[in-house]
Amino acid sequence: MLVLATASEQHFKAGTVAGDHPEHRQNLVIPTFGDSAHARLIQNRVLVWYPLLAKALGVPVVPVGLVESQLTAARGRQFYKLHADLGPDCPRELSCIYYIHRQPRAFAGGELRLYDCIEQGGQSRPAETFEVVAPVSNRLVAFPSGEFHEAMPVRCPSGEFADSRFAITTWLHRADKPDPAARFGWGHFRCGVVAPQFVSSDGAGESLP
Repeated sequence: MLVLATASEQHFKAGTVAGDHPEHRQNLVIPTFGDSAHARLIQNRVLVWYPLLAKALGVPVVPVGLVESQLTAARGRQFYKLHADLGPDCPRELSCIYYIHRQPRAFAGGELRLYDCIEQGGQSRPAETFEVVAPVSNRLVAFPSGEFHEAMPVRCPSGEFADSRFAITTWLHRADKPDPAARFGWGHFRCGVVAPQFVSSDGAGESLP
């Protein structure tokens, strides 16, 4: 993955958000990365791990539909300000960030802030408190897509692209309905049925919406 990232500088484009606000997001992405064999490799692993990740996070397992992936690079004070990955027209359920970078690490910053959430009047908003996750190479960070988070600015003294903080983000979308023809296994968790070994003692995960 790292070899692909460092050799693909010419394919990276400026990352964007709805409304195209450059003060909200400044990093680089490969728009077509999700169609690559490298993306499918990560996607398959996340799909296989999904029941365990959901159980660890205390969230229900839901039928999975679309799976997205994006490869990003950040250096030179680039960042992604406070946001959530879930929206009215974007039924993402799980966000997973896989960090890769050169060893020894040649950048500073780039931490992920995961904010606590305040529920008020049926609406969610970020609290002032948060957890900080360092971008350690070969680390996967998973969290519900509705959680507020931000990527802190990256400082890269060398200025070299290969010294950037690289990350592969994978999103699992909720399907409209389960696919009864699908099976558990290598990248095919789409059936909407929770295997017995993933059901907690309190029954969490037994039923799906």
